[in-house]
Amino acid sequence: MTIQEVHDVSGRPRARHGGAPTMALLVGGLCGLAWAAGLRGFMAQIAGSESTVDWAGTFGWVLLPGVGVGALLGWAEHLRTSGGRRGWRWLALSPLLFSAILFSRPLDMLSILEDGLGGGAIGVPLYACWAGTRCPAEDHAGHGSSAALSS
Repeated sequence: MTIQEVHDVSGRPRARHGGAPTMALLVGGLCGLAWAAGLRGFMAQIAGSESTVDWAGTFGWVLLPGVGVGALLGWAEHLRTSGGRRGWRWLALSPLLFSAILFSRPLDMLSILEDGLGGGAIGVPLYACWAGTRCPAEDHAGHGSSAALSS
């Protein structure tokens, strides 16, 4: 019998590591911060000389959601490696936290349609979620990620 063949009584694979959920949250949050900082740098390069930095826009609507998304994805990874729980795959939608920018002006919700910010704030995370389900990489059990989300 190999390690991959060992299952607990529920039929779920046992945890492959002894890591605590706190470590998964911290590492995920740090990776999310690094990714969001890279995203902000990319945004500055695209905008060119018209790029401006304000504290609320950069930290509140880019970096903070990046930390949140990373922490939630870290939590999802911890749940996955510890056998999963009911509904844990909904955490794959955590990139939609970047859509929180749409609520930066709650009294003027129609303004999101004027400057293109609204479509991008929804479209980019939705595309990321969709692309994540189409990734050809396989997880440790030998199932593609699209098969993992369909179950």
